[in-house]
Amino acid sequence: MSILTSEVKGVVVPVYFRIYPHKGVLNEKERINFVRKSLAVIDLKGKLLTADREFIGKDWFDILSKNQIDFVIRL
Repeated sequence: MSILTSEVKGVVVPVYFRIYPHKGVLNEKERINFVRKSLAVIDLKGKLLTADREFIGKDWFDILSKNQIDFVIRL
């Protein structure tokens, strides 16, 4: 499952989510598709994405940068 949340007055609220049939982390293509579908629902420009070290890849970083989504990846 992937969940996009937003903080509103100190409370984190789910904005968009997707349930996947497999366990484990998403591959790069799945992450990119998730972001593309999220962009159809909410404007992520200038927002901050925080993620674990599994969320890496050139194409992944390219789509975040192209859509002006700031990101912090925990190493």
